[in-house]
Amino acid sequence: MTRAVVLITGRDPSEGKGGGSSYVRAHARAALRAGFEPHIFCVGERDDEVTHDFGVVHRVASPFLPRGVPPAVPGKQRGRFLAHWLATFAVTPYTVMLHAPWLAAGIEKFIGKRTDTRLMHGFYTWGCVGLMAQQRLRRRGIETIVVNSFYTTATTETCAKARGAAASGSLFQRAVFQAERLWVRHAVSRHERGAYTRSQLVLLNYESVRGLLLAEHGRGADTRKLPYASEAAFLRDGNNETPEPEPRNEPMIVSVSRHDPRKGLHVLIRALAQLRASGARFRACLLSGGPLFAEHQRLVTQLGLADVVALTGWVQDSYARLLCADVFVLPSLQEGSGSVSLLEALQAGVAIVASNIDGIPEDVTNGDNALLVEPGNVDQLRDALLRVITDVELRKRLARRARETFTEKFSADAFVNELRNLYVEMHEQTPRLPQREASAMKQP
Repeated sequence: MTRAVVLITGRDPSEGKGGGSSYVRAHARAALRAGFEPHIFCVGERDDEVTHDFGVVHRVASPFLPRGVPPAVPGKQRGRFLAHWLATFAVTPYTVMLHAPWLAAGIEKFIGKRTDTRLMHGFYTWGCVGLMAQQRLRRRGIETIVVNSFYTTATTETCAKARGAAASGSLFQRAVFQAERLWVRHAVSRHERGAYTRSQLVLLNYESVRGLLLAEHGRGADTRKLPYASEAAFLRDGNNETPEPEPRNEPMIVSVSRHDPRKGLHVLIRALAQLRASGARFRACLLSGGPLFAEHQRLVTQLGLADVVALTGWVQDSYARLLCADVFVLPSLQEGSGSVSLLEALQAGVAIVASNIDGIPEDVTNGDNALLVEPGNVDQLRDALLRVITDVELRKRLARRARETFTEKFSADAFVNELRNLYVEMHEQTPRLPQREASAMKQP
């Protein structure tokens, strides 16, 4: 029988947008290739399960999941900031303490029926759900192992949002992100600390994340750096030859980043305005959605960029757009770890301009496979973009080295092999209670 592994997150990864859901799907696909059966537990409006090509998703009903939040259509309903924010906040790691008892009960029920399942892999603060389920199962005489993947800390993330909103958001939006920061400080950090200190193993994909955890929570559980890959590495792994785009009079600049205060898209838009003022010819496409979409759309119009800069909202396949790009830009003010869209740009073989922040310089090197700029510096970003769009040979060299870097560091096979070794090791370490002790624990 194929051994099952339980993955724990908040948002249904088949519906979620952005890097968090993509991370979970990539891990599930890697687990499948490694010979495991991934069962993903998340929050839903009702109890059900759905089989996808990346594994089985178990949705567990939570009374704290808001019903009937109206969808916000980016660019068409400018007043929908609060709906965007609420729909996202409802199942972020910031609300884990609300949903944890129901998720843990669902996992306990599942593992109680599956004697082959001994490993739980949590993502971010959702790992505390695995620890809660572990205690419930131990009372039934079932021993399990909990590992958790961390990509940043909630304090780091929300402080960056608050700073970004101060530069690009309205007074109301600034107040919302400040409130989010205070909520994390007083209600979330202790749950994050518990997941970090009580797990059997904490998995990191960047040394920068290790530094964040040590600075905020001190020494915790054993940590291990684990290579990873984007979901595109699994879905597009036959794309070994990236077509070289023909030189264009108006190079295409593409960004794939949530419209969120910490992502620095307001910095990019201002840099594009300066770039146009310099006489440079280009077109730009900002892919993705998010709570500040309408504000960024207004900024594009105010700066006279509407004829050369398109904001698309969420797109189904951002990788296909990257294949048509001349330049990929990541203007983040904070990432915590790295960026899924950066890995996709490496795979697509696109010249990269990115912020020199958090885990990004662990992925790419300035002047070799990317140009790195100081986060938040409009002038530096403008100058780097100008170099890349006007120097065709530089653009080709950066694009070639990007693809080589993907092959060297971020292929699906490397990720699968490391994850297989980890899961096998953890299964072998799962303690077994003596039969007599286990029987005693099952007594009322």
